[in-house]
Amino acid sequence: YPFHEKSAEAGYAALLAYREHEQALPAGSARDEWHQSYLDSGLKFADTYPEHPESGAVLTTVAEDLFQQNQFDLAITVGQTVVGKVPPVKPELARTSWTVIAHSQFDLENFAEAEQAYYSLRQFTPVDDDAATQDIKDRIASSIYKQGELARDAGDLETAVTHFRRLGQVVPDSD
Repeated sequence: YPFHEKSAEAGYAALLAYREHEQALPAGSARDEWHQSYLDSGLKFADTYPEHPESGAVLTTVAEDLFQQNQFDLAITVGQTVVGKVPPVKPELARTSWTVIAHSQFDLENFAEAEQAYYSLRQFTPVDDDAATQDIKDRIASSIYKQGELARDAGDLETAVTHFRRLGQVVPDSD
């Protein structure tokens, strides 16, 4: 359809209709195909209407879905789009997107990138949420430890020792 003053709202309404219709479909290939169409439409919507107030939320949902489908590279790309939006998205959307980015990097064994993403995630975690704060600390520790393991396995013992020592300095209370 040609653009008009209600195009963005019509596009967003179409996304909501996609999601609702998907819930009515029985599990199986038809539902999977419909879900993929929803993801594609969500990306297109956010690309076409980046200023729409719901574009960040749409992209965050798409990033989460891509992560759940183990499409880590694409989940990272979409998540980075969310956290790079200007003006910034709501803190809870940024938190979700940083979580997707960090976990995806870790699952891809990009442990240095995962560590950095976990640091960014920490900025969006409420200080009074002790469980989430500890979880992020543990994930930072795991990322650092894995970097040490990779260096050790590659025979680079000096770098491995540096990572293992850094682990004790950065996250001294980690198991």
